[in-house]
Amino acid sequence: SAKLDTGVEGKAGARFKRIRDGVKAGKIRPSVRGIQAVEGGSQEVVADYLQQLETEGVIVRAGRGFALVKKGGQA
Repeated sequence: SAKLDTGVEGKAGARFKRIRDGVKAGKIRPSVRGIQAVEGGSQEVVADYLQQLETEGVIVRAGRGFALVKKGGQA
């Protein structure tokens, strides 16, 4: 299954790219449960995805969770 990839780059990053696009479009909540509901994945893998999204500036920490960064750089 294509959903088994766990990376964030190259061929192993196809699922991450779908998640990043979905979060940016507002179709996937930037949370462990939000991502798992759409794409599956272990809590550890999804936490890695959230960390990468934060590193890329797509999301920011907001309390105990994350928020999408709006155009202009604010959550």
